Amino acid sequence: MIRWSHDSEFARLLDSNPAYPKTESMLDQWFEESQKASDAFTLAIHLLDGDGLLGFVETSGIEWTN
Repeated sequence: MIRWSHDSEFARLLDSNPAYPKTESMLDQWFEESQKASDAFTLAIHLLDGDGLLGFVETSGIEWTN
């Protein structure tokens, strides 16, 4: 994901906040915080024939009462 965060097009399309390269520790912190969220899920998409990360999906703003 470090390589992706340094890709300006990926960073720009990732969310609506201004894009800037992120360090490995920043990405680690983001992932740890996303695991604690009670209204969101972050899922990794891996290759079938290896452990390479193909992408990820984040769903947030889940309203459990609906």
